[in-house]
Amino acid sequence: MLRDGIYHVAYAADTQTPGCHDEALAIVRDGKILGSDRNGGVYSGFVDQDGSGDRDSVVLICEVPPGGELVTGFSAGPHGAIIPIIGVVAADALWQQTRLMIAGQALDIELAYLGPLPDSA
Repeated sequence: MLRDGIYHVAYAADTQTPGCHDEALAIVRDGKILGSDRNGGVYSGFVDQDGSGDRDSVVLICEVPPGGELVTGFSAGPHGAIIPIIGVVAADALWQQTRLMIAGQALDIELAYLGPLPDSA
């Protein structure tokens, strides 16, 4: 399973200019994911092991703010939107590239483990 910690997420859609991407930060704790990007998007969800221990399924909900637009071209409109994100990631890789599906569009991501979470004690 994805290890608990802080992750840097870089992502780009097929429609973006090559080399152009956006970024987000995500926290994983006990299989739960919480993240946000600099454009106001908020991501929450969970990681589910596939049984083999090699791959994890990721299921997220993306809350897009009013007037927000995803890198895939999806526009949230004046009321914002809630969009599902699904995909598969390597279970214990410190860095990986993968593809997620968001609003029916492919989104290429790079996921990099930055470090452990601070102790809550």
